[in-house]
Amino acid sequence: MVVRISHIEATLLFLAAVVVAVVAFRKKPAAPSTAPARLSRLCGMSFFCALLALMAALAAILTADYAAGAGLLGLNKYEVRDLRMATEILRLCALPLALAAFGLAIAGRGAVRESGGELRGAGLCRAATLAALGVGALVWVL
Repeated sequence: MVVRISHIEATLLFLAAVVVAVVAFRKKPAAPSTAPARLSRLCGMSFFCALLALMAALAAILTADYAAGAGLLGLNKYEVRDLRMATEILRLCALPLALAAFGLAIAGRGAVRESGGELRGAGLCRAATLAALGVGALVWVL
């Protein structure tokens, strides 16, 4: 038996998983260091790519829902075809962004770990990794 979930339910499940992961992996604050640490650029870029991937995936979901309601909206078959094509384009745009976010997060996490306390941003890398995996799941379901 195959269980199908709607796009809205998939989005709500993903957001619930993000909240649970953030609460579960929250760490105690570290002891203050004498030298101020700067943010790793790799971590910042991974988080930025993850946000862009999330926006593209959510836009694909909204476009797919709009195409699904074509009968209620009075759209003809050409407009529905164009909406479905836009959904596929948005899906295909979200996936490379998620892959870039995942790769940058892995590289950023390694840079933070090897810096000896001079760089910070491990939390951004964790959030970007989680968001990239979530976008990959959303693109797979869509």
